[in-house]
Parts: sequence; C-alpha cells; structure tokens
Amino acid sequence: PLSESSGINAEWPLRPGAVSVGNLNFVMASDFQTGMELFAHFRDIIKEDSKVKESIKDVVDNLESCLIQLNYHLDCIHLPKEICISNITSKTRDVEVEIQTQFQKLSEAVPPSLFFKYHDKWKSVTQQIISKFCVLHYLEFGKMLSKLDTSNKLGSR
Repeated sequence: PLSESSGINAEWPLRPGAVSVGNLNFVMASDFQTGMELFAHFRDIIKEDSKVKESIKDVVDNLESCLIQLNYHLDCIHLPKEICISNITSKTRDVEVEIQTQFQKLSEAVPPSLFFKYHDKWKSVTQQIISKFCVLHYLEFGKMLSKLDTSNKLGSR
C-alpha cells in the first residue's frame, strides 16, 4: 500500500476489466480492444500518407526519366555544327509535354494543404528540369527564361 505522505491516493479504482496483483494493475483484453480502436484512426492516416508518397515517387521517377532525355538532347550541342539548335529544341518538345503531364499528375496526387510536407520529394528534379529548360530557351531565343514561361513549360497556367 502507498503511504499517505506520497501524496498519491492509495485507493485508486481499477478500470473495468483490469486485474490487480500486488501493486500492479493489468489491463485485460477489453481495454486492449479499446486501444486498438483508438489507434485505428492513426493507422488510416499512415496508410493514406503511404499512398500519397507512393504516387509522388512514381511521378518523380517519371520526371527523372524525362530529365535524362533532356540531358541527352542537350548533350548534342557538343556535336559537330551540322546538328542544328532547332533540331535539338524540336526533339525536346515531346519531353516537355510528358513533363507537363507528370506535373499535372503530381498536382492531383498532393493535396494543396500538404504541399510543404512533401515538396522536398520532387524539389531537386524540378530544379534540374528548370535548369535544362533555361539552357534550351537561351539556345532557341537568345534570352533568359521568365517565370511565366517557366510555369507554362511546367504546365501550370
């Protein structure tokens, strides 16, 4: 038994379904079931989070594939002069369309309220793609890519 000087009530009532052995209280199956119901909500949140992360990963993998294609086409500028810049930029148009499609999928996969929770997953590949777009735009038009042109190339209007 607890002493009165400890400041703790020695006569704590047991929860229904609990068993007391000495100074230890054991929780029975009915309380365990209540705990499982309590954490079911958290389990659902974790499952939903996993689904969002998986869909983001799929989109990022596709964006990285597009980045590889852009790098390949940009590497062609180092070839002999017979390769025209307009040929290089025209070959990247299909890749741009695919990138726009992937960013559309990304915007559908990520709820706007959770943007900052997940943005680090696609931030790096996006920066690299924009960098390639800047080089391509400079080669084609001889000027820097504006924010408006960048958002158009990424598919956000």
